[in-house]
Amino acid sequence: NRTEYDNTVRDLLGTAAKPAASSFAADDVEDGFDTIGESLVMSLVLAEQLDKATGELVDELLARPAGDVWRSRILVCEPTAANATTCIPQVLSAFMKSAYRRPVAADEVQSRASLAATVQQATGDALRGLAAALKSVLMSPHFLYRVELGDPASPQATPLSDYELASRLSYFLWSSMPDQELMAHAAAGDLHRPAVLLAQAHRMAKDDRVRGLATEFAGNWLDVRRFEEHNAVNRERFPAFTNELREAMFEEPIRFTEDLVQRNGSVLDFVYGEHTFVN
Repeated sequence: NRTEYDNTVRDLLGTAAKPAASSFAADDVEDGFDTIGESLVMSLVLAEQLDKATGELVDELLARPAGDVWRSRILVCEPTAANATTCIPQVLSAFMKSAYRRPVAADEVQSRASLAATVQQATGDALRGLAAALKSVLMSPHFLYRVELGDPASPQATPLSDYELASRLSYFLWSSMPDQELMAHAAAGDLHRPAVLLAQAHRMAKDDRVRGLATEFAGNWLDVRRFEEHNAVNRERFPAFTNELREAMFEEPIRFTEDLVQRNGSVLDFVYGEHTFVN
């Protein structure tokens, strides 16, 4: 959904932009939640919005100066006309693994590298070729969807793969992509072990990104998300209801939930808790 998209490009590209929140069409809500896959549809309008956002995100990344931490992290080498045939596949291989949240096959990388080569040949600019390839990755269903196939060859229902489990855990707790440690456990094949899964959940719950759980799950469950958009107030009758107050009314239960999770409190604190968070 929109929140998950913005959080994912933040953690993938290091951007502070929130294109989904600012310009994407609203997510459909089912049973009070806007995270139900069956209700999240890809419309033509959304596809156009994604295309525009993708171009802006990649342009922002490549406009960063040499030595910038995020540029250096993604561009493991700087493509030039001389080294493009070796450098661009290296960049794409690492980037696609992060963006797709799973290992990528050689032919997947090659298809994007071929696109980069075509654009480079037409423009004479290796960096523009890389930009086209990066944009195509961010427009791929493997990035835009959380793909869960289990074992596609099996006629029976099968468990999620470790990489699929990593994504399910991270999008539940963080509303964002898995980090390097979670991906390392997926690569080791031990994430299905209960002790490992529990340890990772506890680790992730203490991370600041657990705000994703507070806003997405608890925000929908407790129905406080509407504070973000609630402006239909008679200002003459309620002069104290300002935007600042509205934002604070939303922030209070979110911070309460974050604290509850991070200290491993009881769900009963939502009913019997004798403390809160105020500005």
